[in-house]
Amino acid sequence: MSTQTKNHKSIRFALGTFLAATVACVGISLPAYAATTWIEDGANIIDDQIEATFNQQIAVLSEQYNLGLYVVTIDVGCDELDAKTEEWLDNSTTLDSDTNEDMIVGVAPACDEAMIWYLTSDDNPVFTKDYRMGDNPAGRHSSTSNMPVFLTALVGDVRNQAQTVHGDGPGTAGQESADNGESSEEPPSDEEDTQAPSIPGEKTLFADQANLFSASEKTAIEKELNRVSQEHKVDVGIFTLKQLEKGLSPAKQIDVLWERNQIGQGADKSGVIMLIVKGSRDLQFKTLGKGHAAITEEYGQDYFYNAVKNPLGDDDWFGGANKFMELSDAFLAKAAKGKPYSTWAPYIATFHIGIGAVIALLLGGGISGGLTYVFRGKHLTARKQVAAREYMRPGSFQLTQNQDMFLHSTTTSVYIEPKESSSSSSSSSSSGGGNWGGKF
Repeated sequence: MSTQTKNHKSIRFALGTFLAATVACVGISLPAYAATTWIEDGANIIDDQIEATFNQQIAVLSEQYNLGLYVVTIDVGCDELDAKTEEWLDNSTTLDSDTNEDMIVGVAPACDEAMIWYLTSDDNPVFTKDYRMGDNPAGRHSSTSNMPVFLTALVGDVRNQAQTVHGDGPGTAGQESADNGESSEEPPSDEEDTQAPSIPGEKTLFADQANLFSASEKTAIEKELNRVSQEHKVDVGIFTLKQLEKGLSPAKQIDVLWERNQIGQGADKSGVIMLIVKGSRDLQFKTLGKGHAAITEEYGQDYFYNAVKNPLGDDDWFGGANKFMELSDAFLAKAAKGKPYSTWAPYIATFHIGIGAVIALLLGGGISGGLTYVFRGKHLTARKQVAAREYMRPGSFQLTQNQDMFLHSTTTSVYIEPKESSSSSSSSSSSGGGNWGGKF
């Protein structure tokens, strides 16, 4: 990560004044931020909807804290990124001259780290010297190989710094304008693609972006997920998408959702989540900490996948969600006792019936059994004889030939488990997590 500080304020102020005067002369009134593009994807590595979402989020930050955050992607090599970022800085016409301070982030597809420049003035309340020189792995120094994750961390980093400086407290940036009714952003409709990421904030255990569940089903799922998560102190979550985000595999997508929704309880970030992608019919699971200990590679992972994919294969979305929550509850409870389910101690589904039904079954069985015994005794008049000769007519049996014939054969076979399975794929890491899934 490289950063540079440069004083371009006078040039930018003059340019901004000239543009403002020109607009005033022709009588044109522009809405706030209509001409400001905070993300310029010259290398075409950011999904259009994700770009639009982060443009909106950065606009909110700029309006609240009078700062600018520009992300520029350039299709050059790592050795050229510094010079090309400075060249964009010198020639750009999109810089907002009204902001008090700016951060310019240059990204190249060939590089794993970004190049950062700061435009500062004497009055520099957010991008302080300590901030510019500091190291924040969660934000500015994140890898750029996954742009949705990088942008989420970057915007969250700037947002937290601004909140700290202004005393807003975490999670309050952007709230004031929403409370005052100033935000013009409308909630997405069912037809709109709602997969754009948001800045990490409150923990989320359930998000149905593919609109697979009815309102009553959503309420039931949220209630059960909260119960299981609180009871076992392990985050259990369900997420649905219409399609995978651009450039992401199911395994990478569920990693993004894990971080984005702040999944994990305790020091080991214990959690169990399921991802359903309706368009590509992908089913993916991820575990960490206690969740991984409960759902093992040797037994639990395949059991979860096979049990949940069956109802999903029939488009029984609620049935699949229920099966996942049922298994998560049972496996976590079993592992909490020190003996997780395994091939030697397999999970057996239980069926719950009322005490009245049990009594009725026992009473009915007893009555029918007694009556059958009485009637059988009345109709059974034959009596067994002492020896077989009592059933033979004297002189009727003559043995003419003696021969042995084998009527049956016995074959012993041993099942050898195949080395590879095409139904699902799984992986685990040294950090104590699992990531597996397949099609449904």
